[in-house]
Amino acid sequence: MDWKIAGGFLEKFKKIKPPKKFLQEEILKILQEKINFSFKQKDIEIKGNTILIKTDNQSLKNEIFLKREKILSELTKKI
Repeated sequence: MDWKIAGGFLEKFKKIKPPKKFLQEEILKILQEKINFSFKQKDIEIKGNTILIKTDNQSLKNEIFLKREKILSELTKKI
């Protein structure tokens, strides 16, 4: 009986998400490592499960697009 109560309590912790600022900082670090370009925190926006990176540089957009799988897998590992 006590395990059911504890299980219900612990279920709440599955829904906890890291703060946006933490995610932005981790994304900035990963982008620095993978594409060797530093963005500012204001250039990274998170909406739900979508990461928006603001830049006008077309070649940079292409490089991010080509390396997106590596970037996302690295972010998944760190989170």
